[in-house]
Amino acid sequence: MSKFIKLLLVLAFLLYGCNESLDALIAKKLNKPSPSPTVKPSSITPSGNPLINPSTSPSDISSTSVPGTNSTIKSITVKIPTNFALNTEYTLKAEIKFLDGTTNDTDIIWNISDTTLAKLEGDKLTPLKEGNIAITAIYKNDSNQKSDTVYAMIRSDLNIAPSATPLLDIPLPTPTPSQFGMFINPIVPQNGKISVDIYKDFQYVPEGWPMGLSVGQTQLDALASTPYETLTNEPQYTSANHLYGYLSLGNGADTKISFAVDNLDQPTWMVYMDKNNNEDLTDDGSYINQGTGSFAALMSVTIDIVTSTGLNITQPYQFWMWINAQKQAYFYTRCYYKGMISINNTTYHTVAYEEYNHNGLYKENGLYIDLNNDGIITEATEHFTDGQNVQIGTEQYQLELLYP
Repeated sequence: MSKFIKLLLVLAFLLYGCNESLDALIAKKLNKPSPSPTVKPSSITPSGNPLINPSTSPSDISSTSVPGTNSTIKSITVKIPTNFALNTEYTLKAEIKFLDGTTNDTDIIWNISDTTLAKLEGDKLTPLKEGNIAITAIYKNDSNQKSDTVYAMIRSDLNIAPSATPLLDIPLPTPTPSQFGMFINPIVPQNGKISVDIYKDFQYVPEGWPMGLSVGQTQLDALASTPYETLTNEPQYTSANHLYGYLSLGNGADTKISFAVDNLDQPTWMVYMDKNNNEDLTDDGSYINQGTGSFAALMSVTIDIVTSTGLNITQPYQFWMWINAQKQAYFYTRCYYKGMISINNTTYHTVAYEEYNHNGLYKENGLYIDLNNDGIITEATEHFTDGQNVQIGTEQYQLELLYP
């Protein structure tokens, strides 16, 4: 297997894949606890957005989650295709490695983010209709339910039968852009307009601070002794006085993503996040503290989106959340969408990113276009809002953002 293909089999969702020095800088800027993961890949640094070679074939992705040192698990590795064909049965694969060197690939519970998009029976997945889907592997014999989540795209234009591919022992990667979902087709202006729909034209990337952009913080409503919405199922809490909170994300029928904070009588706390937004806090696992304060962690959820055409979809959303000693919760985004605009045989890297107003809706934050292709966004000249004119060379175009 070539080195290029191995790089594409990159770790799609690293729980601790943030850059330590950059996180410390952001933490200082935001006056928040600095995240200090227990396990850290070497030399993971932010980079620009080199193009991913377009390909219509469904190459595989491999994702590794690395739990903390209080677990007997060294890593959980999931290996699935980036793209699934409709009405085709797939066998989901995962491998758990323990600190003592042993492995396990049988004691795994599988969950999917949307049961209308696919049918799941044990480890057998059959896609039913197009869309983005989050697939989670949970080790059922661990008290903390260690898990790993990867994202893929269900496509109707694939007629390629899945083939069994052995799990690979791939070391932690050097900084390389990961391939998620569909390949990128460059946007070409039509009738004097650059029309962008990030859910059709762009790729979701679970990383932070694209092309040198900074980030602000969003303060959540106060934690409460009762849930903000009706929960159908809750875990067995260890703290008698556990607290509840929520994030307001998306614009669908249910914009509240609930969570509960437990272990409040301990130096560090635990959070049960309703990652699939089904009002059940028992089927998503839990997050332990990854920071230096009482609680901070890198999290990922699925949110409900109603597109500009009225289509109901679910999308992944990754963020860093922390709770201070006064039990006030904050978060900022650790994801974005990237795409390309092609004009007169020149391609410009483009990102949709929530610098502020973190709610999973990107239109109000506008679009960032790297007009000089230096890999760094200059906000004064390369940040544009819906309806604004964009000067590219001698041509001028109106920007049209076709997403909420």
